[in-house]
Amino acid sequence: MGEEDENVALMKVTAKKNVGFYMRAAASFLRGTEEKKPVQELRLTALGEAIGIVAAVASRCEKEGLAKMKEVKTDYADVETSNGVTRGCSQLQVVLLNTSSGAKL
Repeated sequence: MGEEDENVALMKVTAKKNVGFYMRAAASFLRGTEEKKPVQELRLTALGEAIGIVAAVASRCEKEGLAKMKEVKTDYADVETSNGVTRGCSQLQVVLLNTSSGAKL
């Protein structure tokens, strides 16, 4: 998330946590909390095994009326392994626009 724009948040999703964890985090970004106002745009990104989690979170956010999908991109990123070898890894990026009632559109 860039400091220059507090209306945009970046969520890097890993396979270490489940869909529920990331769904709660996404909802907090989109609805806002007592300490932070809602973001207008939430960017979800994942590599490899975590791609399914991003897809599930984006779908649920749309289904629950929190956001609309603005952009979906796939890529094949170069990732360096622990032994220094670079290999290709699939990547998914989803940009969500906030539609929740607490957000200014």
